[in-house]
Order: sequence, then C-alpha cells, then structure tokens
Amino acid sequence: MKTFSSLLLLLPLMAAPLHALEKPTQNEVVKVMNYLNEGSEIVLVDSRFCSEIVKSGENKNECADPGSAQVSKGEKKYLWMNYLVPGNSTSSVLIQFKYKGRALKSGEIKLTKAIRYRTWKYLETSRVGNWEVVIEQENETGFSTIATIPYTVEEAN
Repeated sequence: MKTFSSLLLLLPLMAAPLHALEKPTQNEVVKVMNYLNEGSEIVLVDSRFCSEIVKSGENKNECADPGSAQVSKGEKKYLWMNYLVPGNSTSSVLIQFKYKGRALKSGEIKLTKAIRYRTWKYLETSRVGNWEVVIEQENETGFSTIATIPYTVEEAN
C-alpha cells in the first residue's frame, strides 16, 4: 500500500511536461538571425558521440544514441556535430584527430549557410589512450579553434 500511495504522489509530476522550452525574446531572435546573415565565424552548437545516425524520417541526420566519450579500440563510433553557419563565413572547417599532440587523421568538412547544419565523422580509434578532436576555421591570419573535444580509446573487451 505504501508503494501505491507513493505512486499517487508522483502522478501529478508525471503529467507535467518534462522540459518546457522558454520562448526567446524578440531581441534574442534578432541577434541570432543577424548573426546568421552577417556573421563570419562558424559556431559549433552541439556535439555528441554516437554509434548510429538516423537515416530517414522526422529525426533524419540526428544522433540516434548519444553515448559517452569512451570508445573501444577499433569500434566504429561517430562524432556528430551541429553547426550554425553564417552567410559570410568560410564554407569549411578543418577537423583533426590528435593523439599525444599529433594529428594522426585530418579532414575538411564543407559547410553551407544554415541555422542547423548537422554532419558527422568517424572517430579515430586505432590507438588506446587519450585523444582530442580539434575543429578549426580558416581566417585571414591563419586558423581559429572552434572547439576541442576530448575522448578516450580503451582496449577492446
């Protein structure tokens, strides 16, 4: 009976929305839209480690199963990324997979103007240890770092 009464107390909480989004102010929306049209630096809005990307439907191009920053050696896992790409930006980012400070794998991701540009790359998992993904954008004086994302490769069980 005690369990049943505890469940009854939780019922009103379960009926409430789990996560209500706060409506942005007009000024916040204008600021983002102005940046989208006039800005020059790409913004990494979100990144996640996942083993599957949704291929179709309402959630197409989303990370299907966000996971931890720990992967097994040889495991196929993605770094999923969501960018805000302003109209005046360089249309690509350089992505490097660094191990002990050395880039062992690198590539370029071509981006186009978007408020929500989602893309992904397989993680480098060839060596056990601490890795980092460094994402950079080229500018007039060289490269500026957008993000540095650490992950760990562990021995496979």
